[in-house]
Amino acid sequence: MIQFWMLLATTLILSVAGNLNTAAASDYPITGAWAYVQSNAPQLQDKACQAFRRLGLAKVSGEAIGGGELIVFDGAKRHNFGGYADDVTPNISIRKLSDNSFDVIDRWISDGEGGIRPGPRKKQYNLKIVDPNTIEIREKRYPAARYVRC
Repeated sequence: MIQFWMLLATTLILSVAGNLNTAAASDYPITGAWAYVQSNAPQLQDKACQAFRRLGLAKVSGEAIGGGELIVFDGAKRHNFGGYADDVTPNISIRKLSDNSFDVIDRWISDGEGGIRPGPRKKQYNLKIVDPNTIEIREKRYPAARYVRC
């Protein structure tokens, strides 16, 4: 009888812990594809958006977008193309700071480049919705990066 209650208690604890872990993740306040704005090379954002429209999320890649950067927000996942490497960063939490500003924490996997220990990490940034077609992403020590909706 004691084994039954121990098993039941363990199952309940694991169930609650699993629900707490997934309950924190949220869908992003925006959806769709967004191209990085490079004022000295505006053709790169056009190429990135054209590649996304032509290939879709399943087939687009950093190579296909032609040198620009593209972010696709899809539910609770952020897909990153171009830049250093293509990856998917699942969301951990989103905290609303104002009507158009959010504190975001995502999970990413470090490959150990740049002296960082390899393994799972948290990436925290501020997501600001400038207008329906423009966002800014500001990571702690970097200037805000502007993106336009594809």
